[in-house]
Amino acid sequence: FKDPRLVTVDIPGKGRRLVWYMWYQVINYTKEPRVFVPDFEWVNLETNTVHHDQILPKAQEAIRKLEDPTGYLDIKNSVTIASQPIPPSKPDAAPIAVTGVAMWDDVTADTTRFSIFVSGLSNGWTEVDGKTPDGKPVMRRKTLQLNFKRVGDQYVQNSQQIRFVGPEEWVYRASTLTV
Repeated sequence: FKDPRLVTVDIPGKGRRLVWYMWYQVINYTKEPRVFVPDFEWVNLETNTVHHDQILPKAQEAIRKLEDPTGYLDIKNSVTIASQPIPPSKPDAAPIAVTGVAMWDDVTADTTRFSIFVSGLSNGWTEVDGKTPDGKPVMRRKTLQLNFKRVGDQYVQNSQQIRFVGPEEWVYRASTLTV
């Protein structure tokens, strides 16, 4: 993945918006094709607000012009990347990467510390002790947590201000899955 970046786009029905996006590639090192159904959640660590990845065709086109002007990478969003299985890469060959982009247009300008949680990379699930208020088991999903910080203020925002704060971490997050 690349550090999140910013692009300003006219979004139909919303007007001119600052869109945050994260470019990523998925490589399948198993022996079989795998369907990747990603779920990206942006969590502002200062306000504890959660923002879900969005499908924004105008923003995706603007991002494609910036990140892949020739169209070689065929950048996909969170829905189109799930339409075909990720082909397996052979151990002694160049990996076959599928490129995607996660997008958010509802992140506040004063965000300086945030995490992006990526689900769908693993099939790990666990049932934890306790029950939901309606008596059902509580399920947690294995999720990759990526932490970032943005230096600067809310008035001058640019992509160079955003930095990954490693290391990445696998966590089990609560899920709305009903057993």
